[in-house]
Amino acid sequence: MTEDLFNSLLKYIKSCNTNFSLSNNTGAASRQTRTQEIPTAVLFTGVNTPDHTVMFSNLRTNLQQKISPLVASLTSKTCTTIRNIIQQVLGQIIHQSSQMSFSDDEEDLNPKSAPCTLNTLADWYYDKYKKVGNFPSPAKKKRSENEDTVNADSSPNLPNIVIIFEDLESFTLKPLQDFIMICSSYQCRLPMVFIFGVATTMNSVHNSLPKLVSSQLCMEKFQVPPPSEYMTRLLDETLLNADVPFKLGPKVFEYLLDVFLYHNFSISYFMKGIKIAILDHFFSCSLSYLILPEKNSEVMTQHIKQTDPDAVRQLPSFMKYVEISPHSKQKSLLLSDKALKEELAKLLEDFHLYHKNFFIMLNCLHILVGKLPKYPLGKQRRELYLLCLKQFICDTEQYQEAMNLLRFLSKDELENMLISCQESLLKQTLTDPCIPVCSKLCDFLKMLEDLDGMKLEEENKGNSDDEELAQLPKRTNLHNLRKTLQEMDKKKKKLSPFEKLREEIISYMDSNFRIFLKCPSSIPLHEVFYYDSLPILQDYFTVCPRAAIQKALSQPHSYLKCSCCEADPGVILSSFPDVCVAYKLHLECGRLINLYDWLQSFITVLEDSENKPKRKDQHKVLQARFIQAISELQFLGFIKPTRQKTDHVARLTWGGC
Repeated sequence: MTEDLFNSLLKYIKSCNTNFSLSNNTGAASRQTRTQEIPTAVLFTGVNTPDHTVMFSNLRTNLQQKISPLVASLTSKTCTTIRNIIQQVLGQIIHQSSQMSFSDDEEDLNPKSAPCTLNTLADWYYDKYKKVGNFPSPAKKKRSENEDTVNADSSPNLPNIVIIFEDLESFTLKPLQDFIMICSSYQCRLPMVFIFGVATTMNSVHNSLPKLVSSQLCMEKFQVPPPSEYMTRLLDETLLNADVPFKLGPKVFEYLLDVFLYHNFSISYFMKGIKIAILDHFFSCSLSYLILPEKNSEVMTQHIKQTDPDAVRQLPSFMKYVEISPHSKQKSLLLSDKALKEELAKLLEDFHLYHKNFFIMLNCLHILVGKLPKYPLGKQRRELYLLCLKQFICDTEQYQEAMNLLRFLSKDELENMLISCQESLLKQTLTDPCIPVCSKLCDFLKMLEDLDGMKLEEENKGNSDDEELAQLPKRTNLHNLRKTLQEMDKKKKKLSPFEKLREEIISYMDSNFRIFLKCPSSIPLHEVFYYDSLPILQDYFTVCPRAAIQKALSQPHSYLKCSCCEADPGVILSSFPDVCVAYKLHLECGRLINLYDWLQSFITVLEDSENKPKRKDQHKVLQARFIQAISELQFLGFIKPTRQKTDHVARLTWGGC
């Protein structure tokens, strides 16, 4: 999805500084101090900051490969002063240029020893490109030898110097403003282009840069697609694709979606969740090797031959399948391994066919209900898919509400929906059960077109109804009037040809949805393809730092896996790490801890009573180790200094987490 954005961005950067000439670096031109506007691309990246690093890395690679090797990428963490900014620019540009050098004899400037100024960069740029003359190809070099000597200064397409500010809002304002002003004064000597990464709005740029600074920039806006579009594209190519056999269960899928939509908007976080789910599924499920695309039939056959029959029989879905099978078949599946493997091959084939039919009809259902008022089945396809994962969707209230709303569609709306369904079906490889659906939709569309000739009959019926109303007596009693109106209402309940056809279409689609959109959990062997272990995934992503730290300090054996640290919870061994000894001793103290008493207890634990210290400086070593241990506890937030008593520290944590 970023390909179109990158193409437009690269096209803009390529069109910048087209009139730049190296002659500006010579003579009186090099002493000019007049400022010029710097071409600036303002890239609105959105609030999904965890994904920005990958995006800017890809952007930098594209720039270096297609536009210019002179690209510097700056972040607020490493650019706190004007000197840091210039150092980063010089270091990245000169170092990158030396790696992509076109000549072995070319000597590049050492950025560490050179003065940290843009004048150094300007001189280096002039010395470098007056020789190479805009990356001449070997053919151009040979041609230039036979022609008159061409002045390198007149090269029309010298490479731009592209400087990327990845997180503009986080930069320290004064160094950033000074750097822009300095660059504007060097624009006549250096063809610079800025790229501002902005996570919020244009107001943040104007708030960061005063008018004097922003007037030096010629800004062009570029918008990164929202994270929801990335998510839709990702799901369409992975979890909502029948060619990918591995799927997420409803609990895991809903959890990852909620984290994405309500917490971080991070695609990379979502992808990490899928990767962990795949790893855990293949590690924990003994039959996960059966997850293969249908096209790998030969490999699948070999895997089936090596399958453990007992592992298949223990699957809950297979046990239900055996229960509903005929008695003779039950006996063969439970006792004959050969019959079991033959049935396993058939079930796997049926499961792949189920996936294909499922996603084909899921697309059709989404087209029909995706634009209904109040979106009873959700606006996005992922919402509809989640409902299908949880239960049989045709039995839900939302589905019934959607079907009722479809019965109020106009002819044009219904016709457009059927055309969209037909186009969706034609784009996919249809299975044998879905081919009749496509042909039936074509018939329905023809029938809708034929209804145009029936409008005259409907108008005539409307006129006859008006005549009946006109024939009502002007004076009558209430009983007779009510009876007459009830009879007329019964006549009006007769459906028009369009209403009959609409009801037929909705009923036909409803019957197909009930056939093909069965809940995955009702299909045999769904445990092989679907991963739904939510607690394990939450352990990876919903971390509890305090619990992990306290467990490591109180039970070091659980992390170190050494026999010397195995002990009961209340025992303190001398083999424990120093910080663990200090931590367990501090648990025995109150709100204020005397450092001297703590030190003596620490020394008592670590000294071996049988082998008393022979060295005179042994206590000094233990004292140093104690100081380091309590410093680590202070860093972890368990203690802090107190002004109440200078030789005490205050305890900050109590009890478990």
